[in-house]
Amino acid sequence: MIASPYISAYVYHRGNLDNDFGIRRDADGKYRIGTSLVDIDQDSNVFAQGKSYNGTRGLFELLNRKKIDPSFISDNDLKSYKEIPEATPGHLENHDPSGEI
Repeated sequence: MIASPYISAYVYHRGNLDNDFGIRRDADGKYRIGTSLVDIDQDSNVFAQGKSYNGTRGLFELLNRKKIDPSFISDNDLKSYKEIPEATPGHLENHDPSGEI
């Protein structure tokens, strides 16, 4: 599963996680970007705001890491990464839809 090394980092609280703008794990074990729930299926597909994104290593780099390895990132990963924050308030102040960037 592509998502495994990225998601396990939340369980073990490892360093290079982007909890500000990327996926974060709540105390209840659910994953969120901003205030929006994010689901990851067994095929590593990412579901946010009712839309599915192909869960590639590049997309997980962008959604989880503070320091990314650009060698994994494709144009499709960048497109998905742009769409996900636009659909969620994760990039806005206090994760509030009326907040500032």
